Amino acid sequence: HVDTPTGEVFVCSGDNNVVHVYDEGGEFVRYFKPTGYRQTFRRPWCALPVHLCKKARARVMGRVAGTPDLDRSRPVLQLNEYGDAVDSDGEDAEMAPGWQHPHMEEDDDQDDYFVFVADRLSDRVRVFKRHDSTEPLFSIEDSDLRSPHGMAVYDDYSFLVVSKGKRDVLRFTFDGVRVSLPVIGHHPAVDEFKSVHSVAVDSQRNIVVADTGNSRVVVFDKSGREVLLCMHEPDLYPMSVCVGPQDCICVANYSTGCVDMYEPWYALTAWAPEYHTRYPLETQAEINTLMEIA
Repeated sequence: HVDTPTGEVFVCSGDNNVVHVYDEGGEFVRYFKPTGYRQTFRRPWCALPVHLCKKARARVMGRVAGTPDLDRSRPVLQLNEYGDAVDSDGEDAEMAPGWQHPHMEEDDDQDDYFVFVADRLSDRVRVFKRHDSTEPLFSIEDSDLRSPHGMAVYDDYSFLVVSKGKRDVLRFTFDGVRVSLPVIGHHPAVDEFKSVHSVAVDSQRNIVVADTGNSRVVVFDKSGREVLLCMHEPDLYPMSVCVGPQDCICVANYSTGCVDMYEPWYALTAWAPEYHTRYPLETQAEINTLMEIA
């Protein structure tokens, strides 16, 4: 993934169990390589840099500090019919007016963002601060999080992660609390996912999933309850998806060795070649490494 404000590029090296960081000019900057017992990476797949808003940062720092946190204990993990998080009264899950989070004003350097790493064989997502690349703040684990792969920011305080081992996409708050996103991997309108690798979110928070094993890309609405589009081709083997300008859908197609850019889902009436621009890669080495785009 690319961190937009700084231009830094994050590249996971699964064989070396390290995450490399490069500046926008391609120069190596640093790497994330935790050390110590049970801390080392085990085949990391995806690194997601995130600039958190004040409220999300406060929740994260509250977990790091290990202090009681009224906000984290609130039942903000339910979704209304529009896919927005609400509390038990159905109200928006923002903090109550005038309520001051104990960590709201602490450690508020927005340049010092957080990095979330999908540690594939450890079945967890590791959370780091930008400048502390050897010691994770904490790990996000869940019984349904198996072989985490692609990740994407969902909204100001939560993100999505592919649970490849469970053939599903899960949603967590940035401080690691599971959100009750419907089980879209077993949606009745589409066949069960098979070997999912990547997920992306467009400007309307619709969810785009690369269902690699079924040779398709599926677009769900932001609640995960409705299938907006199911795009399938025999030669489609989508290793990664991302959302580009004006919500166009970019697909890394491992089968053809190309990056395909499609029109937004709402402009597509069919999954057909005339709806996309194909960017072929020139060398076999490029094709063999076509695994992730951002």
